[in-house]
Amino acid sequence: MLSFCIRLARPTRQNRTSDVYKPTDLEAPRIVGLAANLLDPQFPDLVANTIRDELGGKLNIIVNNAFYFENRPVGELDADFVQRMLVGNVQCLVLLTDRLLKDGHIQPESRVVNISTDLVRSPLAFEGAMLYASTKAAMESLTRSWADILAKDPRTLGTTVNALSVGATATDTFIGSTPPDMRDAALKALKDGKSVHGGLGLPEDVADVVGLLVSEGARWINGSVVAANGGAVKIL
Repeated sequence: MLSFCIRLARPTRQNRTSDVYKPTDLEAPRIVGLAANLLDPQFPDLVANTIRDELGGKLNIIVNNAFYFENRPVGELDADFVQRMLVGNVQCLVLLTDRLLKDGHIQPESRVVNISTDLVRSPLAFEGAMLYASTKAAMESLTRSWADILAKDPRTLGTTVNALSVGATATDTFIGSTPPDMRDAALKALKDGKSVHGGLGLPEDVADVVGLLVSEGARWINGSVVAANGGAVKIL
């Protein structure tokens, strides 16, 4: 079975991926790099056209991990800032999903995972994340609606849509945008190669939970918000 994925705004690693698969009988996934701006009105068209032209127009797994973030404290907000946050994290996702559905790219029995954040349910680590957290709350609401719609639509029958509430994770973005003490903890976690239970996780910790949600074994999980945070924030 041939797998496909699109990486947004990062170099592709096709050769490295192929090397990993060489000792096996499995076919390596095909990776297509695409530089795209979430704030660009043409973003949904660009992604949909790339899926059509490069990936045969068929999707079985979608992980919506791209996001837009600006750190602005209360008292320094303006209409343009609010608009960018809403376009990058809500409008873009809505229009892309609608375009993929309209064009028939999402196949029956597919898996969709929307990456959310613990900030939706926890005290803000810093007040500049207030609006970002609210856009992720909107994503979770959309997830529940899409779960009902895509599971029943004849074009996407049996498709599941879930959100993943991610806690503090030692990624490049986290390291570059957080206070010094949190940044130091992230760098230490990366150096040690292990996550901190109930605190800081590694990218692999989140990726493994995504792998669970997109598997056949997760077919009975739909419309849920699943925590991938080492127990830092509880979802009851």
